[in-house]
Amino acid sequence: MPNPQQPEIRRSERTSVTNEPAPEATDPKKTRAKGHAHGTDKGNRGGGEGGGTPPDQQPPHPD
Repeated sequence: MPNPQQPEIRRSERTSVTNEPAPEATDPKKTRAKGHAHGTDKGNRGGGEGGGTPPDQQPPHPD
């Protein structure tokens, strides 16, 4: 494994052994299309009323 502190790799992005770019410079993952969103993005599911407890499951409260 090459030492990341070597100036040949840090400055020119080329290794001292070959003329090819370092593997980090030709990373194919950066050109890949984005996938689906994560988290709270629901897409086209729409909004509507929020959560809460359904009326038939609410405890009785004194009036």
